[in-house]
Amino acid sequence: MKTIRQKISYALYMILVVVIAYMGICAYRAHDFYDMIKTMGRGWKGQVHQKDDRYGFLPIPDSEGFETFQVGADLPMAYDHHGFRIPLSHPRKYPVTKPLLLFIGDSFTYGFGCRAEETFPWLTGQATGMMSINAGVCSWGLAQMLLYARELIPRYQPDFVIVQYSFWLYDRAVDLYAPSFFGKVPSPYFTRKKFQFSIAPPPFTSVIYDLPINTYRYTKRGFGDFTAFFFRAGWPTLAHDDYFSARTKAGLWLNWIPEPSGDRAAVENYVYSEIFKLCRQNNSRMIFMILGNDLRSKQHEKAVEGIPRLTIINADYVLVSNLSPQTQEEYQRRYYIWKGNPPVIVDNHPSPQAHRIISGALSDYIAQNK
Repeated sequence: MKTIRQKISYALYMILVVVIAYMGICAYRAHDFYDMIKTMGRGWKGQVHQKDDRYGFLPIPDSEGFETFQVGADLPMAYDHHGFRIPLSHPRKYPVTKPLLLFIGDSFTYGFGCRAEETFPWLTGQATGMMSINAGVCSWGLAQMLLYARELIPRYQPDFVIVQYSFWLYDRAVDLYAPSFFGKVPSPYFTRKKFQFSIAPPPFTSVIYDLPINTYRYTKRGFGDFTAFFFRAGWPTLAHDDYFSARTKAGLWLNWIPEPSGDRAAVENYVYSEIFKLCRQNNSRMIFMILGNDLRSKQHEKAVEGIPRLTIINADYVLVSNLSPQTQEEYQRRYYIWKGNPPVIVDNHPSPQAHRIISGALSDYIAQNK
């Protein structure tokens, strides 16, 4: 019969085995991200985003960094003192004046893969002689967009609010986590109780913005370097995320945390109706802009059902109308991001040429309806 000391020793031994096994699994998981950092894959270089209890994460005001790709040079980017995207040459601090355009969306509005001065928010402002605010944030969904609209529209009372519609924005709005290259980035999400929508806060805060991940982009690759990366960044991230993800799943199962809910049509209609109401209350005109690399989709029709006299600009249609021939191959050739020699597709976000065409359609309408 085992003594108490033997039982304790055995229990400690088993705990040690489990911990070592778990750390081995984490090391394997972290190695893929380590490889991506070293090859400068698609992502970010520099500290330009920060965790936030309400939005999940936000741009860091008055910051600059780079967008990175697997092929080609890094692309410089900057945020002003409000956290809005601006060209590098633009003053970081400036007064917001009218007439004013406010653009709300995700990376398609932000203009990932293009310089700020090549994006449709900036180009539209230049073409119409109006100040423009690019409030697009990469990886955001409808929940963050509505929260941002509630904050920015009353504050600035813009003349026009251009709101992006893309089918994936709903998917992110009912997911607890935002798209991320590494680690969990919890997001606000829609929940429904007694036919009433509300936005639940992120179930926990991300740790990736607090760790020295970017440091290892510049260090010499090797076993010692990976070991340092693992213990300083990889292991803390994975251990944090695994623990809090498990706790979140338990909270959902026990009804301590509200379940994401709401069908696509209902959530989309709620969001765009709420933004439309905000615009009317603040003497702003809303433009509903369809942009999703998908001309055939009719999903937007239910999103705007019941919204009176709403201006709709179908950027997808405008882009395809400018193609000859109108084929998927030609669409990709002209409107995707290409880099390298020979050029290869590195991203399916709109190219500078696509942004110019979108800006043309927006500018024509705004100039006629100022």
